[in-house]
Amino acid sequence: MRSINRLKKMNIVLLNLLLILMFSNIDFASEELSPEEALSKIESSLKLHDRESAYDQMKTLKSNLTFEQSPEIYLENLLYLVKIEKMYIFTSEMVKNAIELYELSSESQYASYRVYALDALAYFDYLNYDNSKAAEKLAEMATYTDINQSFQYKLNLALLEIDNQEFDKALDLFDEVIEMEKSKPGTLLTYFNDIIIIHNNIANIYFEQEKFDEAIENSLVALNYIGEQDYDFLVDTKLNLAYFYYSNKAYDKAQLYVDEIYKDFDKTSELFSNVLSIDAVKSLEANLAYDAGDYKKSSELYFELNQAKDNSNAVENSLEANKTVNDFESLQTNKQLSVLEQLAAEQVEKNKAQSKYIKAATMIIILLLVLILTFIWMIRWYNKQRMRLYRLSITDQLTQIFNRRMIIDEFERVKVGTKFIALMDIDYFKKINDQYGHVVGDKVLIKIAETIKNSLRSNDIVGRYGGEEFLAIIDTSDLDSAIDIAERIRQSVETIDWEYPDLVTTISIGLTKVTQRGDGMLAEVDHLLYQSKLNGRNLLTYNVSQPATLQE
Repeated sequence: MRSINRLKKMNIVLLNLLLILMFSNIDFASEELSPEEALSKIESSLKLHDRESAYDQMKTLKSNLTFEQSPEIYLENLLYLVKIEKMYIFTSEMVKNAIELYELSSESQYASYRVYALDALAYFDYLNYDNSKAAEKLAEMATYTDINQSFQYKLNLALLEIDNQEFDKALDLFDEVIEMEKSKPGTLLTYFNDIIIIHNNIANIYFEQEKFDEAIENSLVALNYIGEQDYDFLVDTKLNLAYFYYSNKAYDKAQLYVDEIYKDFDKTSELFSNVLSIDAVKSLEANLAYDAGDYKKSSELYFELNQAKDNSNAVENSLEANKTVNDFESLQTNKQLSVLEQLAAEQVEKNKAQSKYIKAATMIIILLLVLILTFIWMIRWYNKQRMRLYRLSITDQLTQIFNRRMIIDEFERVKVGTKFIALMDIDYFKKINDQYGHVVGDKVLIKIAETIKNSLRSNDIVGRYGGEEFLAIIDTSDLDSAIDIAERIRQSVETIDWEYPDLVTTISIGLTKVTQRGDGMLAEVDHLLYQSKLNGRNLLTYNVSQPATLQE
């Protein structure tokens, strides 16, 4: 009897488990969202400032949806990805998604999305100090929108004016965008808080002009726009205010904001760590401690910062986030040495007994070792940054080959009679830009530069001479060898297989032996290049010492 009851109970338990599983499957199925519902959920997360969750949802939606299935939702989600990656400076992801957004928005009804794609690509050029390329993107943007009503256009133009030190023009542009917000309230506050970024940019302009009161005023305006739970913007703006108060010698107010930042920093998103490190806050606190006379705390903070830098890529990833520490390289070393000497003298004066003297001497030795290690780290960091900046200074940021200045310097060092130079120009490059757009034009420049480099030998060099022109230095004094190499370049460019319909690229070349240094030699090879263009393009024209000879 008991066995029968036990069997019944087991059957009931199994039945209940089956029902639970069935209802669980029903609930799970009910959570599968349509594209419209998924996008709505993303927008709800953005409204609640939960950008980290929103970003994950955006990537999930992108992986589960195609443009063909739902063009407008796919483009809208792609736009959100580009804007959040721009906000948190995920440059590689931003560029990839912006190019996709650009290419998918070729039809007129999607032109507004192309404006946002160009906005992101122009911002990337601005970050890479290529203002001429950024200006080209803005010119193309103007063909898709009314520039008088486009805050994306005006904001990018303002950034370029800041780079040109035209601060008044930049401020006027920011004011125009703010007036646009006043005429249509909420336009710049939706999801990405552009109005906050604008006021922070205005504050930074005033800070550069040492107008600290105006900088503080605009940062406070930005602070008033920020939601209570939007900790990313709260921490970023409060750190700006702390720096401004510190620069204005209002140390107590600066310290108050530093204390608030420490309370809020743990509440920021993981995305925010790509924009700002806690080291930036510690750096400011170290300065405040030093100015307050708390040399021990200041030294401890500097040492902690230096230790943290040895174990991370913070300097490589964000030079701005550590600007204050970097500005104190040699100056702080001298100040800390002076502090240590004062502490040592005071310790010797106060401690006459042998045991206390030994303790004090030990402390001094430890501090001196810390100072030496810090100094060594600073030397290493400085050399690393110097090499990094040198590489940037000699490299063309788009094609990643030598820039004009470097290739000209290399040409000036060539021993007369030992090498050839070849000047190359992409044929009909303007037509490529006009027909396919500047994004494709950039891809053509990158691919052809790579093709030229791969066609040369390891002892030959090439650089971007300007626009669509490239200058190669061929390490041979033999005419036939130089012709073979130049012809290999011309044929390789002609046979590139492009993914774009009807796109064919050719290159015209002028070739001559280096018989002198200076502009005369460059003018000669430019004349030979012109002969190639004049005689039909996709040609090599060379000369050693006789008048130019056309060579196909």
